[in-house]
Amino acid sequence: LAEVGWRYFPVAYIAYHRQFYGQKKHWQLYQFGVGQGESIAQMYNAFQRYGMKIPRLVGFDSFEGLPEEAPRVKRPVGWKAGTYDYSKQHVLSGYDCKGGLTGTGS
Repeated sequence: LAEVGWRYFPVAYIAYHRQFYGQKKHWQLYQFGVGQGESIAQMYNAFQRYGMKIPRLVGFDSFEGLPEEAPRVKRPVGWKAGTYDYSKQHVLSGYDCKGGLTGTGS
């Protein structure tokens, strides 16, 4: 799994549970903070790659990047206010919205 990264974990999780629930269960994946949208795109591609029914993929983002941290809150190195502040247009430019991937927000 190291060569494909963490984005394949949701795909493997759904594949495992489909053994018990079958294709009838409607799956949805939510991502809070989409950055450039690469993670959702890679999960979408993973479902296609393995010939799996693609669940509804929903991304939420403020398009303002990370907020300022509260005093005394530790954060990873390199994370500061405004990091990941990609515009809605930038994020959506990587998707074929006719394929069902659409965005909302400001």
